[in-house]
Amino acid sequence: MESPDAIVTAPGQNPIDLFDDSVVHSASLRLATKAGDVLPVGIGIGGGYNREDISNLDQRVEDKHVRGDVTLPVGQDLSLVAGVGYEDVSISSRDALRDVNGNPVIGTDGRYVTDSTGPRQIAYEASGIIWDAGVIWRPSSRTAFEAHVGKRYGTTSYYGSFAYAPSSRSSFNVSVYDSISGFGGQVNRALADLPTEFQANRNVLTGDVSGCVASVSGNNCLSNVLGSVRSSTFRARGVSASYNVDLGRLSAGVGAGFDRRKYIAAAGTVLATANGVIDENYWMSAYANMKVGERGNLATNAYANWFQSGGSFGGDATAVGASTSYGHNITNHLSATAAVGVNGVMRDDPALADLWSASALVGVRYTF
Repeated sequence: MESPDAIVTAPGQNPIDLFDDSVVHSASLRLATKAGDVLPVGIGIGGGYNREDISNLDQRVEDKHVRGDVTLPVGQDLSLVAGVGYEDVSISSRDALRDVNGNPVIGTDGRYVTDSTGPRQIAYEASGIIWDAGVIWRPSSRTAFEAHVGKRYGTTSYYGSFAYAPSSRSSFNVSVYDSISGFGGQVNRALADLPTEFQANRNVLTGDVSGCVASVSGNNCLSNVLGSVRSSTFRARGVSASYNVDLGRLSAGVGAGFDRRKYIAAAGTVLATANGVIDENYWMSAYANMKVGERGNLATNAYANWFQSGGSFGGDATAVGASTSYGHNITNHLSATAAVGVNGVMRDDPALADLWSASALVGVRYTF
């Protein structure tokens, strides 16, 4: 993320370091048998490694685990599952470079300058036994449900999913998640979880991708990971739900969810003020695309976010927006577009002004 850089929310306060970039590596392997193949129960063993290196203050998230699991059928379409294993999770970083007065040095890009010669400081460590137990219900090829509860990251963890496809033209999906990463790791995971076939919905005025993609399979919303852009790592828990329909000439969808992030930072560093801060984001997103005649297309997108910040990040805010566009292919190479849109941010803090913008566009494009 290149803009904006670190920001100051109030005079005299330290700047809040915004996420810049990160690199994520992930690998996993699992071997398993179905119930009845070798034993009356299904058995599996596997392991995984995940690492995210964040450019801001050289933060690093590292997660290694190995586990075994058992699946016990208790009916034709119902199974009980349980697993146990070992996990080692750590989060570390370096501090900012300090000047002669002990103040953190800020570079020309507005971000803290990392003290690359300083020691790596531990912000979070959790190692030991992990376990979970749950249920899997698959009454048909169109319905799948699973729910798990257990211990991970040193505390109780919940996760699960529900997928229902009433027909080949519609789907309903719910996902409950619990993870530790940085902003880049969350985005990476959301992109990897998108269905294999989808169409990105874009705001014609800005080119931005909207909160959900057009598809009738899988988890197809990104709004749950596009909340706060603090550079600090965090534990994210939340739920995301979406419904999508494709009727040929008309495709539409709506998504909603909740995301809670508890930030993790090392004591004694410039990011220490973010440690334990909780940000919450309630969000909704909707889209509709309709073909008009043989050459026209009408597209509408809308969103709403209710952001509650646990720190001095500008206070609570509500962001809403909508856009509508019509595109027409005049010839195979020449197209025309007209679009209008409005976006607004309403802040609870009376000292901060609300922001509103309206845009319109009319243009033609020739494609060679």
